[in-house]
Amino acid sequence: MCRADACWTDECCATYHDSYRSYFTLGYRFLRLDDRVGITEQLTSTVSEAQGAFLIEDNFKTSNQFHGLELGLDMNFRRNAWSLEFTPKISLGNTYEAGRVDGFTRTTAPDGTRTLDQGGLLTKSTNIGLHSRNEFSVVPEVTLTLGYQVTQHTRATLGYNFLAWTEVVRAGDQIDLHTTSPGVAPADAHPQYPFQATTFWAQGLDLGLEFRW
Repeated sequence: MCRADACWTDECCATYHDSYRSYFTLGYRFLRLDDRVGITEQLTSTVSEAQGAFLIEDNFKTSNQFHGLELGLDMNFRRNAWSLEFTPKISLGNTYEAGRVDGFTRTTAPDGTRTLDQGGLLTKSTNIGLHSRNEFSVVPEVTLTLGYQVTQHTRATLGYNFLAWTEVVRAGDQIDLHTTSPGVAPADAHPQYPFQATTFWAQGLDLGLEFRW
């Protein structure tokens, strides 16, 4: 989009070589995020009419896949051995959200007999199974990189990156803490699968060493 080069000398007779480049980028972006929460309980009943041991498991898993169009700018400024690169991007597309819920209760009688039933404490027939949907998502990302030309062919870099992703389902947000007694109409029965979406974000530092010849 833009390109400029200049050489100049300040009042202290120091010479500077400045250059600036800016590019428009168009691309495809794919992201995936998986999450899981597992709850296990081991209980022993001492009540005479209901003696036995109980193993209860509840499992919540989520998976998010994003496919979208990415628009961005790549702006690079150099002065002598130093460089500064700023790269803002934004992606627009679809997130496929999927969640799987399962659980069981294993009962061990005093004589050693075991029975296995579907559903645990937070997982019942009302929310057990696979749940999925598609949602429109926005993914902004910013990268800032500072570089130094150590030698003619070697450059060291230090960078910062921030990324956000809207409409993401996390496993912990899909746990319904309410339960209802048997016989309640299915539409009003709990626990349900809430499909609670949130914004996921991540940030980090990047250290690099680049060789060119």
